[in-house]
Amino acid sequence: MTSEAVDRSTGLGGTDISAIVGLSPYKTAFDVWAEKTGQLAPKPPNKRMRFGKMLEQVIATMYCAEMEERTGREYIVTWVDRPLHREHRPWQVYSPDAFVEIKPNHLWECGIDCKNVALDQWHQWGEPGTDEVPEHIACQFHWYMSATELPRWDAAVLLGGNDLKIYTVMRDQAIEAVLLEQGERWWKRHIIEGEQPEIGAGEGARRYLRERFPRNVSEIRPATEPELILLSQYSGVRERFQVLEEQKEVLENKIKLAIGDADGISFAGGRITYKLVKGCTYTVTKEPYRRFDYRETKK
Repeated sequence: MTSEAVDRSTGLGGTDISAIVGLSPYKTAFDVWAEKTGQLAPKPPNKRMRFGKMLEQVIATMYCAEMEERTGREYIVTWVDRPLHREHRPWQVYSPDAFVEIKPNHLWECGIDCKNVALDQWHQWGEPGTDEVPEHIACQFHWYMSATELPRWDAAVLLGGNDLKIYTVMRDQAIEAVLLEQGERWWKRHIIEGEQPEIGAGEGARRYLRERFPRNVSEIRPATEPELILLSQYSGVRERFQVLEEQKEVLENKIKLAIGDADGISFAGGRITYKLVKGCTYTVTKEPYRRFDYRETKK
């Protein structure tokens, strides 16, 4: 396994490839292109991400203790947490948290990623001991295994600050082949040849537009033929959206009427509450304010 530290912007990492194949809940292929070409700065970590980063090595220590208790063998973690790439695939970057060695083998046994997962995200994870991890994380692990040729990748997941769960994703060369083919083709087309991907939705696209065009500097102009097609599509979507918004409001009002002065109603798939906002009896206009909240049961 030959690797060297690199600048993350010089290739596609695990979070990038999950966006390119459409599995990332956090960014799109357009966001990846904008970041790699220096037109969009990576989004700064939020408080939850910063706490997670601070806990990673603690979780790794807990992982070793748990695995040693299960197997009776000594586990050693070598911390990495920096972008690397393989010499023969310079466009492929990977940033593992750590590699795991079991004494006395003196060989890397697997890779490990350490996650601090809040209770509101726990429904995304399946049965501990399986490979039932969120799709975008499984995609990252397959990307890492294709780069390191390690046979498995473990996720050490700390739930709510006090409950460690371990998941294992095994190497699958068929999945790797698809990811590598799509990753290399995307890099050649959009980075080397410079073709801009189609812009999508999400915070990345909004930030790109704000930063690229912070103010208007020219007058209104006639729409081009391609722009007229876009405007026609937008008009149709607006009309459908307005109809759906009205239908949604009518249904909400009917449900509120059915709830009356109760807290809400429950059903097999979840519950709907209609409660006075806690700690705030009245709004500025002195009118009582009850929040309508629809919650589906997490699967």
